[in-house]
Amino acid sequence: MKVKRIVFFIGLALSLITLMSSECNNSEPVNPNCNGIIAATTSGYFAEDFCFDVLVNYEFKGVDGIDIVARQEGEIEYAFAINLWGYSGPGTYNIGPESHGFAELIIHGNENEFYKVQSGTLTITEADELILKGTFSIITIGFYNEETVNITGTIDKKN
Repeated sequence: MKVKRIVFFIGLALSLITLMSSECNNSEPVNPNCNGIIAATTSGYFAEDFCFDVLVNYEFKGVDGIDIVARQEGEIEYAFAINLWGYSGPGTYNIGPESHGFAELIIHGNENEFYKVQSGTLTITEADELILKGTFSIITIGFYNEETVNITGTIDKKN
């Protein structure tokens, strides 16, 4: 059991190092072909570009937080949700089980899976009742398959 835990933490550390080194000094858009609300790219267990272009829910609750859910339709439906608690203005927030927020990639189709955030950051550059702009970089773990997926992306919700 100890060996599995050590291997897990070594893998997590290597994933963080890889994610951090690949994101530094990168001015390329996450998904340049996406005109949706949330653009995201994954690496790890699977690598894919997402364009979440259908807004399911958006709530700006001031100091009580921000909630956004968007989906990408197709043969397999994908959804992405971010919840931030204790919003205090533009800035960078840690998100994960023991922090200010939650994020999840949801897959409905052949593989019904939920990738829940383990750690990461959400940077908000602008937020109000109509607009949400920012970036995120998170590490998630599959609920059923327990595989690691790194997700980076941008949020550009207008009106």
